[in-house]
Amino acid sequence: MFHSSTQRKYWTFANQDELDSHRRASHHRFIQERLRQKDCAAAQRLTSDLDAPYTDEMWDDLDHDVVEESFLTLREEFEMRRFFQTMLREFCAKFKPEMPKSTIATGFAFFQRCYLNESVMRFHPKNMMITCMWIAVKVDEFHVSMEQFISHLRGDRQKAMDIILYNEPYVMQKLHFHLMVHLPYRSYEGFFIDIRARYRDRLKQSPEKLRPIIDKFLDQSMFSDALLLYSPSQIALAAIFHAAEELKEDLTGYIENVLVQHPITKPFSEADDSEARAEEVMDQDEAEHGAQNSIHLLAVIDEIRHHVSESAKQVVSKDQIKKLEVKLESCKDPAFNPETEEYQRRLVSLFQMEVDEKF
Repeated sequence: MFHSSTQRKYWTFANQDELDSHRRASHHRFIQERLRQKDCAAAQRLTSDLDAPYTDEMWDDLDHDVVEESFLTLREEFEMRRFFQTMLREFCAKFKPEMPKSTIATGFAFFQRCYLNESVMRFHPKNMMITCMWIAVKVDEFHVSMEQFISHLRGDRQKAMDIILYNEPYVMQKLHFHLMVHLPYRSYEGFFIDIRARYRDRLKQSPEKLRPIIDKFLDQSMFSDALLLYSPSQIALAAIFHAAEELKEDLTGYIENVLVQHPITKPFSEADDSEARAEEVMDQDEAEHGAQNSIHLLAVIDEIRHHVSESAKQVVSKDQIKKLEVKLESCKDPAFNPETEEYQRRLVSLFQMEVDEKF
């Protein structure tokens, strides 16, 4: 159940500000770490004039314009994530038989969660996306071998396999080993059955015509922060309402009269009977409470629709990414950069540990 899940407790946030504060903290933490370690060109450039080894207390003394020029900004991290989300969606579309929507959405959820606790400058999104999707494939029991999985990747496939195996334990740690993801699809099907059973006569056309629009909305929601801010059932309702509005259908009555089922408010009678009067007061209170629930739910639906719609407008071009890749070269963590000696040493160490465990 979602309400007792780790997703609700640890991965659902009160608002966008709280979510953004986690990303700011991860971004700041990474830069501070690089400045202390002086293990990338950007950090060496910023600390070269210091008389003593860098400490966190020196942060305010740095030229922050130079910091932004040397390290990726939060906006640039977002652009990197968004571009590789698009690449991830294209990668998933290559699978035959078709990869289930639940598997794809689980991989996207893992991707989003990981970057709440880590910076793009540590885990490159290109490596993160395939690692998250590999974990999702196993969690959602979409049975493909590693060879089948990497066959859909371009370039050096052996290198891709090594990257996945190297990063997988770290990604699992960043997920806090919370691998159950509650998605909108089950709620969507439940609401859809309910609408056909209890609200079909109020619709001008077949509910089945809503499906393609709903599917598109849910696909767009994966790119947004919706699953980090709202419950799966709320996202499902928002998708259904969005589709209904596209087809000029009105589902407000479904919320008010079917889901919430608040009684219509009536004026008090002139009866002197105290028991009858008490019952009317209780009915009135129940009606007002129901109306408040309806208003709140409709407001949340509007919020989600606006959030997903605004997110869908954020498009990042290849030219933008090429410029960011150049900047990233000087500020990424060498421990997770496949081109560095440190990465190679840790990779050899990882496989040696596996051999020792087997024998």
